[in-house]
Amino acid sequence: MTRLEDEVNTKANLIVTLAGLCLASAAFAHDVANERSRPTFEEIDANKDMLISPDEIEAFMESRSEHRRERQRATRSRTSRFDSADEDGDGYVNETEFNALRDHKPEGRKGHRRRNRTVEDDDEM
Repeated sequence: MTRLEDEVNTKANLIVTLAGLCLASAAFAHDVANERSRPTFEEIDANKDMLISPDEIEAFMESRSEHRRERQRATRSRTSRFDSADEDGDGYVNETEFNALRDHKPEGRKGHRRRNRTVEDDDEM
């Protein structure tokens, strides 16, 4: 084999290996997502008596629904913040828009917070 053929084979092997890793990662992510969506017996058996009652099922389903609502609220909040940062409405946040958002302080806030105190509070101590 020539040196060129060796290089081509090496690159082809590398591409095949990377493709395999990508597929394995996707399969693992899919498995992890499916495992999260399937509750375990222990998660539902709230009082740990090794029996699941109708009340425990109801409570578990309600907690999942509340968790889902919280995720939806967080997503809407992030979307809203993104939309407010995207001042020109092009669907992207450019550097100028990013810096404006980063440098903006909400009203009523004097300094950055650190352990429930502002920087100004530290100066007064």
